[in-house]
Amino acid sequence: MARTTVKIEVPNGSPDELLNLLKALLAEHAHRVKDAPATVELPPTLVAKLKTALDKADPKRQEVQRLSAQLQALNQELYTDLGIATGQTTRTPDTVLNLLTAARDTLQGLHLGSEQALETYGFDVVIGTAASPKAKPKAAKPA
Repeated sequence: MARTTVKIEVPNGSPDELLNLLKALLAEHAHRVKDAPATVELPPTLVAKLKTALDKADPKRQEVQRLSAQLQALNQELYTDLGIATGQTTRTPDTVLNLLTAARDTLQGLHLGSEQALETYGFDVVIGTAASPKAKPKAAKPA
């Protein structure tokens, strides 16, 4: 014989979902207290603790959301200044990436053959060898 199972989730992975559930629970409780006091099921001490928890957590969540929006805007400004925002390249004028690329190219021109010297400026220099490209065989002409 099959058994019945019941699973009632309390969302513990999202602050917004958790606070929304708390607000819905308190709203339903308040509705019952006002319209049908005989249907109230939660003890007053638990309701008081739930309200206190909401009063502590909700303003903090709102502040987190406000600061998060500010952080995103500031981060976008930073990426733009650095030259690594979407659509920017090493040729985007007067960005950190553009200026560092120009400095690298200048120093590389001054140190041709001894590029290892750029490491003293903080650049990561890798010197290696590569095989010369092989000539592709010519395709036979159709007869």
